[in-house]
Parts: sequence; structure tokens; C-alpha cells
Amino acid sequence: MDIIRFAIQNPVKVTVGVILTLLFGILALVSIPVQLTPDVERPVITVSTLWPGRSPEEIEQSILVEQEEKLKSVQGLYKMYSTAELGRGIITLEFQVGYDIDRALQDVGNQIQEVRSYPQDAEKPIIRASDTASDDAVAYCLIQAEDPNFDVAEFYDYAERTVKPALERVPGVSEVNIFGGREHQVQVRFDPVALAQRGISPAELAAALRADNINESAGELAHGRLDVRFRVIGQYDSLEPIRRTVIKYDDRQTPIRVEDVAQVTLVLEKRVYFNQCKGRPSMSLFIKREIGANVLEVMKQVRRMLEELNGPGGPLQSFKHDRYKIRLRLVSDDTYYIYQALGLVRDNLLLGSLLAIGVLWLFLRSFRPTAI
Repeated sequence: MDIIRFAIQNPVKVTVGVILTLLFGILALVSIPVQLTPDVERPVITVSTLWPGRSPEEIEQSILVEQEEKLKSVQGLYKMYSTAELGRGIITLEFQVGYDIDRALQDVGNQIQEVRSYPQDAEKPIIRASDTASDDAVAYCLIQAEDPNFDVAEFYDYAERTVKPALERVPGVSEVNIFGGREHQVQVRFDPVALAQRGISPAELAAALRADNINESAGELAHGRLDVRFRVIGQYDSLEPIRRTVIKYDDRQTPIRVEDVAQVTLVLEKRVYFNQCKGRPSMSLFIKREIGANVLEVMKQVRRMLEELNGPGGPLQSFKHDRYKIRLRLVSDDTYYIYQALGLVRDNLLLGSLLAIGVLWLFLRSFRPTAI
């Protein structure tokens, strides 16, 4: 009763309080991020181990099995799963919500160090931390060519250099992943007979290429008050230096080069999977948002960027003078479901307001007190 008496005796104060409450509510409604599901940050740690040239079966048996045996006892672990690919093994560990990510990193690092040994050519495991809130993509796009004879997988390198950076510059976008393409790689196909005639083994050929394809420091030189650092630049940037690489010298001190025993070509890497849409080759783009970003605003900017990429002067029409009619198409995004959810909330609010007004009018039998 004291609250009612205060409200009746101080109508101005009550009115100001109601106006301020409405004002702050409107400001919060406008500024709060809109997304389909709330952010639930579950710490995630990935352990990646590279073993170039090895099959998934070899990586699983020689690396992943022993790593999993050590990691399964980590404190706070919620779920663990592994993936073996050509030349790489990945173990993903999800921890309980709210678990200290620094402690998890330390525990995982300690357990990985307990692995007794790795294959000779395997690289040191790389440990990274992230969270599940940023794993879900907010949009899915397809890259397809109108020319049915063109394999859009060849467009992968160009898309990595142009399309992906452009989309990642959109405010609120954290990462863009491209699937279904094939990178270009240099193949050195040697002639076994030519190698045998010159007394060269395949290992010597590989060692010569590996020794020349490096950039490394050559030391420092003191010059007065300055320390001048030298660096040897020897990494290959085209096919011709590879062909001219000297493997060894024969008895007459004549250099034996790679081009004498092998063919060097630039080709697409071996296809290990494919991506199709309606029977036509395609590439998929998964666009991920930053944590806390407004999905509606992010997708508005993404659509604007897609128009620029597909438009005149954009990278898609600039690729080989638009001979293959390659286009980037938005297939699915979260805004459709968000607008549906917002529409449902709006309809429920309207229906609830009408029902409340109707009930009040039914009891008061007067429009003025009902409106008040």
C-alpha cells in the first residue's frame, strides 16, 4: 500500500521513472547483439601433428593412438575426437564450460611431452586454444562456374588470395574457410634410368632440392656502431630455378642439373575429396562470426561484399576475363531463422497486449481507466 500511496502522491516522479525505464529499454533493444543462439564458451584445444606424405592409416597408428592414450586422462575433459588426413593428424579436446583454458593448455602440453617418440620425419605437435562459441558458421556460400567444362577446384588459389581476404575484412567476421578446391603444387617427375646412368639416387635428388629451397640467416657483421645482418634468399619462386638446381658434379666436374634427369611441372594437387551442388563442381565457403557480433549487421555487410565480389571489376569477373562466368552465391545464413524468431516474439507481444487490454476493459467497463 505504501508504494501505491507514493505513486498517487508523486505522479511526476512516477512518470519520469517510467519514461527513463522505457528509454533505457529502447537503447538496450537497439544496441544488444542479435543472434540465433547464445554464446556458450566451451574451451577447445587442438593438437596438430604434421607427417608429410604419409597416409591417414599410418598417422593414426604411429601418432594419434599414442597421443590419445596420454590425453584421455587430462582433467576437465568433456569430449575428445581425432581426425587423420593425408600428411596430418588432429586431436580436438573439448573441456567443461568455464574450465580454465590456461590450466587446460598446461595439462595438454605436459601430457603431449610424455609421448615417448615420434616417427623420424614427423614434425613437433602444435597446440592451439579456441572456444566452441566461434566454431559455428553464420553463412554458407557456393562458388560455381557457368561453364560446365571448367573445374572450379582450379579456382582455389585465386580465391584464397582474393575472395577469402575480402570477406575476412568484413567487420564482425572472424574466419572464412574454403572447401572443395585444390592447390597448385610443383611436381618433379624423375627418370629412373637417367638417375641410374648418372649414379644419383632419388634421396640425393630430394636432398639437393631441399638444400636449395631455403631462406636462412647468414650471420651478422659489425660495422662501426651498426650490426649488419645478412640473410641468404634461396627459396624457389618459379619453375626455372628448380630445373637449374645442381644435384652433383660428374667426374669431369660437369654439373648435373634437375632438368637433366627430371621434368618439373606445375599441376593441381591430387584430388582427395570433391564438392558438388546439383551435379556441378563447386567450392564451399563457411563464414564464421566474431564472438558477440550482431549476426544481422554482419550478414548485411557480407551481402554487400558479395555484390562487390560478383560485380563489374570484382575479382570473380576479373579472373581470366570472366571466361568461365564464376560467381559466388549465398546459399544459407542464420538471419532467416533470426527474423522468424523475432517475428514470433513480436506477434506474441502484440497478442499478449491485446489480451491484457481486453481483460482490463472487461472488468473496468471503461476505456479511460483501461488506457491508464
